[in-house]
Amino acid sequence: MERNIFVVSLISIFVFLCSCTFATSQSNQTTELPKREKDNNSQLSSNSQLNKNIQANSFDNLIAENVKSVFFESVDERCQEAEIKTLRKIALGEDDFEIRVWVGFGLTKLEGFILNQVNGKWSATHIDADFDSKKFSNRNFKLNEPKSGWQNAFQKLIDNDILILPSAESIDCSPMNDDGMSYVVEIKKGSKYRIYMYDNPWADFENKCAEADKMSNIGKIIFDEFGLAEFDLTKRPK
Repeated sequence: MERNIFVVSLISIFVFLCSCTFATSQSNQTTELPKREKDNNSQLSSNSQLNKNIQANSFDNLIAENVKSVFFESVDERCQEAEIKTLRKIALGEDDFEIRVWVGFGLTKLEGFILNQVNGKWSATHIDADFDSKKFSNRNFKLNEPKSGWQNAFQKLIDNDILILPSAESIDCSPMNDDGMSYVVEIKKGSKYRIYMYDNPWADFENKCAEADKMSNIGKIIFDEFGLAEFDLTKRPK
């Protein structure tokens, strides 16, 4: 009789210890996600934020006519020289996006910065030009991963409203200079496209706005993260 009680007690203790071990294992699996799953969750968060920013501004009718008429020709010509498709004509998947920042539009050759994410993979390109033997030679450089990483660099651009800035002229935030340096930003997400422009946002002018400062910050970020000094117009003499 006593032996049976002893055996039952041992079985009960064994079952209790097994159940505790299983519960602990399940708890660890719940709190510690595998690296691949963490990366996937981060990617989903990035896409959700991008979609939220785009949907909040309804790309469908955001092409400003003044930007279209004045700057499309220069951008299209530069794309042809660099042997790349214009962003308006590129076919992207609904979850893919591309951002192009152009700087120049004065006497200098346009410099281009391209950031995209296709099939979940990041890439960046610099559209450059050198003046040699009395003519410009075009060069396209694939850029290395930004200093702070793709997600962090993209977040910095998002924090400065790169997706949603209005065109400067539409909010009366332009010095209307005849020369100088300007930015044109193109964005495409899936089949949706928009473009906007800031004329000399780095300069001091009477009706300067916070949006102009954000545009200047975007140029600084491109310089800081990718080493492209041409895009930080704040370093120009004023």
